[in-house]
Amino acid sequence: MPVVLTIAPHGRNNYNQLVKAEFLPNLPIRNYWESNDLAAGICGGGDVSELGKLAEEEFHCMHKSPLKIQSVVSMPFDENTYIVTGPREGECLVIDPGFDPQAILDLLAEQELTPAAILCTHGHSDHIAGNASLKEQWPECPLIIGHGDASKLTDPVGNLSAGYGFKLVSPPADQTVAEGETLDLAGIKLKVRETPGHSAGHVVFIVEDHDPVFVLGGDVLFAGGIGRTDFADGNFADLKRSIHEKLFTLPAETIVLPGHGPQTTIGEEKEHNPYVGANAHYEG
Repeated sequence: MPVVLTIAPHGRNNYNQLVKAEFLPNLPIRNYWESNDLAAGICGGGDVSELGKLAEEEFHCMHKSPLKIQSVVSMPFDENTYIVTGPREGECLVIDPGFDPQAILDLLAEQELTPAAILCTHGHSDHIAGNASLKEQWPECPLIIGHGDASKLTDPVGNLSAGYGFKLVSPPADQTVAEGETLDLAGIKLKVRETPGHSAGHVVFIVEDHDPVFVLGGDVLFAGGIGRTDFADGNFADLKRSIHEKLFTLPAETIVLPGHGPQTTIGEEKEHNPYVGANAHYEG
């Protein structure tokens, strides 16, 4: 039975992403992945008139267990929050709660979902802004982040909010994770890989028990772009190494669900990404 992943409309990211315009045309809001033969394709079209609301457009893929992913896009940075539901009825995971926590809470209430965990790929403010609202609603829900970025949760300078004129703090982490760990939450297994470069403690969460594999990727690899590396603990060489060694080693059909912008695949980025792909002399 195919899984339905409901993806919100995406706009161009103006905050955390390096993109060469010629590699990122106006993107459709409707995408379909039919992966019976592990092949991925993008089709459809339309104009995005409003961001931050759930779209009704869907894409489909075959997989090994019931799974559904939905996203909420929050302004002002077009950040993607993902809500993942698996085989356990009424449970979900919330990944990178952004600046529109009410939209997340409304979705969870409408679908009678309770988060089993809040996962943060890194500690920048646009990916943690909704943590407090979720923890207020569900105090026992564990907040999980990579060990190297945990301090950013409560540090407005480290999470970059101070630089934008406000001081945002999140509840502290209930659990930190490191390279190679496996989480089993809401009936979903996620492998942790450390991917520094955009942020020193950045991690990605990989769902390997899925056909195709998919990555909750934060701000590492985008469709036609990569995460910014000009922050205090950013480093382009580290980011490039993270992508080549931690992501490009995954199967070509692996779906990447990034922190900003539209989904992509590992194969697409290996071949066409102007910063880290074949166009940038990648020969993996």
